[in-house]
Amino acid sequence: MASASCHAWLGIFGTDWHRHLAEAARRSNAAKVRRRVHTNAPVPDRSPLYADMARLFLQDLANIEAGIYPFPADHDGSRSR
Repeated sequence: MASASCHAWLGIFGTDWHRHLAEAARRSNAAKVRRRVHTNAPVPDRSPLYADMARLFLQDLANIEAGIYPFPADHDGSRSR
């Protein structure tokens, strides 16, 4: 009998704990204001990086279409199947 009531109490506590933890995390993240980082030092051009990424994505798609591996099923993209 004590075990059943203890389990019921822990079940209620667990549900409330999860909800309160999520709310605390939302408040904590909302309170943080990110400052933009500024530097006077020279920074590299991003164009070569973006061009390399585009080539990588195109090669990845070609590998998928060639049947080397399947299209990812993680639902991150918007490509219709």
